[in-house]
Amino acid sequence: MSKDKVVDLVLFFNGQNVVKEMLISEFEAVLDGIVCFREFANQHVKAIFITVDSDLDIHSAVYFYLEFDSEGAVDISWNVPFAQLLNVAEKGPDLGAGPIRLVCESQCPDPDYEAFLWEPNENGKSSEPEGIAELVRNNKNIVRLIESVAPANDPKNDTLYTSLTDGKTSGDDRLATLLTHNKFLEKELELAKYRLQEADKVKQKLGEKLDALQSVALQREKNLTELSALFQVQKQNMDKLRSLLQKAQQHIDGLKQDNENKIKAMEARYKGFVDQKFKESQLSGMQMLDHLTSLGMKFVAYHQGVGHLTVPNSDMHKYISNPTEYAANKAGLSSVQYTAWLSHVKQPKCTANLSSGGVCNAQIEAVNDPKHFTQGMSDRCGLHRNLPK
Repeated sequence: MSKDKVVDLVLFFNGQNVVKEMLISEFEAVLDGIVCFREFANQHVKAIFITVDSDLDIHSAVYFYLEFDSEGAVDISWNVPFAQLLNVAEKGPDLGAGPIRLVCESQCPDPDYEAFLWEPNENGKSSEPEGIAELVRNNKNIVRLIESVAPANDPKNDTLYTSLTDGKTSGDDRLATLLTHNKFLEKELELAKYRLQEADKVKQKLGEKLDALQSVALQREKNLTELSALFQVQKQNMDKLRSLLQKAQQHIDGLKQDNENKIKAMEARYKGFVDQKFKESQLSGMQMLDHLTSLGMKFVAYHQGVGHLTVPNSDMHKYISNPTEYAANKAGLSSVQYTAWLSHVKQPKCTANLSSGGVCNAQIEAVNDPKHFTQGMSDRCGLHRNLPK
C-alpha cells in the first residue's frame, strides 16, 4: 500500500486503554445495528477515528463519544460526519507525515457536533495525538488491520518474482527468498482467515437480524389480524351501545318533560295554598288588631331620628312590610336618605372614594337630625366635601 493511501480506523477506549480496534467498514456495521457490543451495554464510550498510511503515520483524528443501549447497539440517531468535519478542521501536531487534521471538543468546526466530542487529554497521555501515534505503531491488532487492506498487486510480489528468476541469485539466497515469501503468504493467509471470520460474524449477525425481523413481521401480521377482528367486534358493540343510548336519551327526555310538568303543577298549587293562607292570616291578624284597638290599645314604634310613631290599624300592613321606609316617610324623608343617615350616625366617617380605589374613612362630626343630613356633603370630611360624588 503506497503512502498516499490511508486506512480509516476506529479505536474504542476504556480509561487509558484501547479495548477494541476496527476498520471504518466494521464501524459502519455497528452504526447500522448489524453488529452489537454487549460489553458496552448502557455505557458512554470514548472513541477515536483516525486515518493511517502504510508507514503507520496518522493523518487525521476525530475524538468522539458513543452511547450504547441495553443491547449494546448505538443509538440510530447518532451521526457525526467525520469527513465533513475533517475537511474544514484546524491543523494539529505533526506526527510524522505533516500536521494532522484534528477534531475534538475544543477544536470543533461545527458547534452542532461539539456535544459529541471530547478532549484528547481527558484520558491521560495515551489519548493525546502523540500517544495515539505510539499506540498505532505498537498495537499488533492495528497493524494487522492496516495490512489487511493492502492491495493484491503488492510490489513485494514483483520483487520476489525477480529474485527467483534471476540467474545471478544463489540457491541459498533463493531459499531465503522463498522462506521469506512463505512467511509473507502465511501472514496473508492469517489475514484472509481473519477477514473471513469477521465476514462470517457479520453474516451470522445479519442472519440473526433477518430472522428476528421476519419473526417480528409475522407477529405484527398476526396482531394486525387479531386487531382487525377485535375492531369489527368493537364496532358492532359501539353500534349497539349507540342505539341503546339513543333510546335511553328519549326515555330521559320523556321523564324530564313529565317532571317539569309535575313541578309546574306543584308550584301552582303551592302558590295558591300560600296566597290563601296569607289572606287568611291577614284577615285573622286584622281582626285581632281591631279587637285590641277596641280595647283601647295603641301600637307605637320607635325609630332613631324620628322618635315614637303611633301606627294606626290601617297602616299596619305598610309598617310590617317595610318599617324603615314607613318611618322615613313619616319624617318627610326618602328611604334612601334615611338609610344613609342611619349608616352615618352609626359610624360617622368620610365616605369619599379615593383614586387608589379605597375610601377616605376620616372621622367626622355626626349629624344627629336626619332632616339636616345631605348625602355626599354631611358624610364627608372638609377635604372631600366639595368633590363630586
